[in-house]
Amino acid sequence: MKSGSRPTLTTRPLYYLDPGKLLFDARVLRVRGSQVVLDSSCFSPDLRGRAGDNGTIGSARMFGSEITPQDEHVHNLDTTHRVLEGTRVSCLVNSERRQGLMRAHLLQHLIRFAIQSISSCPTYPGHVNARGCAVFVEGYLEELEQIQQWVASVAADNAPIYNWADPSDSRRRFWHVDGIGTAPCLGVHLDSTGRLGSFEIERIVTNSGQVCTLGHLQ
Repeated sequence: MKSGSRPTLTTRPLYYLDPGKLLFDARVLRVRGSQVVLDSSCFSPDLRGRAGDNGTIGSARMFGSEITPQDEHVHNLDTTHRVLEGTRVSCLVNSERRQGLMRAHLLQHLIRFAIQSISSCPTYPGHVNARGCAVFVEGYLEELEQIQQWVASVAADNAPIYNWADPSDSRRRFWHVDGIGTAPCLGVHLDSTGRLGSFEIERIVTNSGQVCTLGHLQ
């Protein structure tokens, strides 16, 4: 490895190659207590406030996964699991949760671009989970109804969503919709804005005084 280069992930990230793939087989590379490393995975990891997938690995429940500082994709199992190192296992992603996460992630992107288009307020992303998302706003946001209509209009256009990796670093990825914009993003995404579905947006002020726009999936 060249000095200063990043190590290669042990686990092949199938969730980027085919977000619709939910059932897959993998070889177990390492088992450390309730943590398992696979040679490939369709489970998107928890990352930067964005919740990841859950499901099953073999007969064991998989509660969530993360990328470690050592660039391992570690899957967290029930402590009573019987997954053995060196074996091949059949794995299944929770489809309902995956769809919720992808819809919520799309909603977060569109809310940020809507605020950018309608208001001068800077934003930064909050959480994403299977029920919705949060966007923090610097300043007081008054145009809530306009933002809801803007997002609904983009969804109605059913525009294609494009995702790609930086050729020089496969773990730098981007999200793009023509006419809307481009954003750096490591998430797993739907293929069109029309798959957003029903949603509702509200504004709250946190205990620390931050203005937050919440997107709720319906």
